[in-house]
Amino acid sequence: MSDPPATVPTIRDASARDVTAMGRLVNAAYQHYVQRIGKPPGPMLDDYADVVAHHHAFIAELGGEVAGILVLVRREGGLLLDNVAVDPRFRGHGLGRRLVAFAETWARERGFDALDLYTHALMVENIALYQRLGYVETARREENGYQRVYMRKTLTSDPDTPGPFRVRAHTVRRWTGAARSGISRREGPARCAARRARRVPPRRPSTGSRRRRPRPAGRCRRPGRSPG
Repeated sequence: MSDPPATVPTIRDASARDVTAMGRLVNAAYQHYVQRIGKPPGPMLDDYADVVAHHHAFIAELGGEVAGILVLVRREGGLLLDNVAVDPRFRGHGLGRRLVAFAETWARERGFDALDLYTHALMVENIALYQRLGYVETARREENGYQRVYMRKTLTSDPDTPGPFRVRAHTVRRWTGAARSGISRREGPARCAARRARRVPPRRPSTGSRRRRPRPAGRCRRPGRSPG
């Protein structure tokens, strides 16, 4: 099912005529961090006329309005996702994720095998989002008075290949039991689902020893005597 038209952004190259709108959007997007970190975040101090002129800047539009921006910076040794910001009025549509996915596709098509970014250590929600998207922390250090967390994502040649993900605990237990029973990990979840559908409890893993047959009534073994 496709997204409603109102939530599908149009992403295009930024131009000089977008500079004012970009600055206004960035101020609105980062304003709530000023009190948390004690000063304006780095993106609020950027000259967006210079950004558009010297870097790769993009505009995301929704309903004809500037709803988000993306800035990519080529540097020695790779590509930096320098800024991704969404107007607070358009949050909740997954626009930030779309912009990050656009950046990854753009980088992959130009031969980059990884995408780097950094964020402030106190922007914990951003760190959590990037981790969910497959970015891995590589360093923490202070730069220009900001405590920065550096992250990187390795870009696969196939954009449909999933990145790191969290496996639910019950799935881990189910796969572990399947492995003990000689079922492959690929086969395990499907086999367990079929068992649930039949309402048959899963088999206990074999311990390698034979089960004793039930002893007929009246033939109880006495202590200290061998059977027979």
